Formats: sequence, structure tokens, C-alpha cells
Amino acid sequence: MKKVDIAYIAGLFDGEGDVGIYPYRATKNGKYYPKLTARIHNTNRESLDWTADKLGFGRVYRDRIGVKKSGNAAKKQAYVFMASHRTAREFLKIVRPFLIIKRNKVDDLLQQDKNYMNRNLM
Repeated sequence: MKKVDIAYIAGLFDGEGDVGIYPYRATKNGKYYPKLTARIHNTNRESLDWTADKLGFGRVYRDRIGVKKSGNAAKKQAYVFMASHRTAREFLKIVRPFLIIKRNKVDDLLQQDKNYMNRNLM
């Protein structure tokens, strides 16, 4: 992938994205486990589809919450690119060198995720 493509994706993420470790419930045993998740929110689905295509992973879906147009009560459909677990780690490692706003948060979450993974491998 070209550096300019990675920089563009990182810019989308820095401005319109979020990252966190969220609990998810396993279907087999019903226990809760932490799940690293990275998302980019946008009303332009084409840019998110392009992102998933360039990366070769991630999923784009319709956001349940619409975005209000300024001065209009009508809602504009929003979309979300999402990567979780292993693909979220890969995504964050790819975009990290180009991040400005979210770099420290990404570093902290990658460290937390690494600590969790190391604890469970022992």
C-alpha cells in the first residue's frame, strides 16, 4: 500500500475515528472478554469502502444513529468502518506513524492489549 493511502486513512481515523477496548460476551461460555476495536465514522460510504478495500480487512456497515444536517431536522445516513481483535491491532500498527491526535491513546491501548494477551498466554 502506498504511504499516501495510509496517511489518508490515518487522517480519517484521527478526525472521525475512535478506538477502545470493549467487553464482548462469548457465545460458547457466556463470559465477557475484552475486545480491541477501531472504528471510523463517516456519512460518505465510498471513503470507508475504499479504506476497507485498500487495507484488505475491516467491515463497513450502516450506523444506527443518523447525523443531523445543519439547519434541517432530516437525518443523513452515517456509516462505520470497523476492525476488531487481530485486525484492529493490525490497523492501528499501520496508521500509527501518521497519527497526530490519537497517537498517545493508540499507544496506551496497544500496550493494554499486549499486556492482556501476554497474561492469557501464560
